[in-house]
This record gives sequence, C-alpha cells and structure tokens, in this order.
Amino acid sequence: MQNKLQELTDRIYQEGVARGKKEAEIIISEAKAESEKIIAEARKKAESIISKAEQDSQELKKKTLSELRISFRNAMSALKQDVERLVALKVIGEPVSEAFSDNEFLARMIEVTVSKLSAGADNPEMDVTIPEKMSKEIDRYLKGK
Repeated sequence: MQNKLQELTDRIYQEGVARGKKEAEIIISEAKAESEKIIAEARKKAESIISKAEQDSQELKKKTLSELRISFRNAMSALKQDVERLVALKVIGEPVSEAFSDNEFLARMIEVTVSKLSAGADNPEMDVTIPEKMSKEIDRYLKGK
C-alpha cells in the first residue's frame, strides 16, 4: 500500500508538473505571439514615421530650391539693372555732362534752337532759362554773334 501511495503521489506530481509545463508553454507561447505583434506594430509605425519624414524632407528640399531659384533670379535682375544703369551713366551721362558744362557748346545749342524755333513761328518771342553761373558767358557769346 505504501508503494501504491507512492506511485499515486508520483503520478499526481507528474501530472501536475506536466499540466504546469503545458500551461507555462501556453503562457509563454501567448506572450511570444503578443510580443511579436507589438514588435510588428512598432516596426510598422517606425516605417510610417520614416516615410513621412522622408516626404517632408523632399517637400522642404523642393521649396528651398524653388526659393533659391527665385532669389537668384531677383538678384540677377537687380544686378542687370545696376549694370545697365552704370553703363548708361558712363556712356551717356559723362559725355552729356561734359557737353553741358561747356558754355560755348551750350550757347551754340541755344542759338541754333532759338533760330530754328523762331524761323517757323509767327511770334518770335520766347524765354530760355539757363543756370545763373553760366548766364554771363552765354550772354557774352550770344551778344557777340
């Protein structure tokens, strides 16, 4: 009887251990499945975040390049206008300034202009305004003519 009791105890123990192992395996299996599910969701979320970041990066790159092109065009346009203004000033401004600072040239120009205008007009009276600092020399020239 002792022997049967021992066998029965061993059998109950073995069944309990086996059942415990089986339940432990089930719990472990469920935990592994849940962890795999969590990992898969985390990877999916990470891929989504990375994809969105790449899209945002590309969009920012496009906007930046577009703004750089616009800035470049504006700078080139401003530079072109400055160069045109400087060239015109150099080519036209200086010679015209020199010509108008020559009192004899200015007096001849006034003389020719007045004679051409008065030749075709019924009323030959007209007023010509000149700078005061040049008026004496121009008067002297015109009176001499």
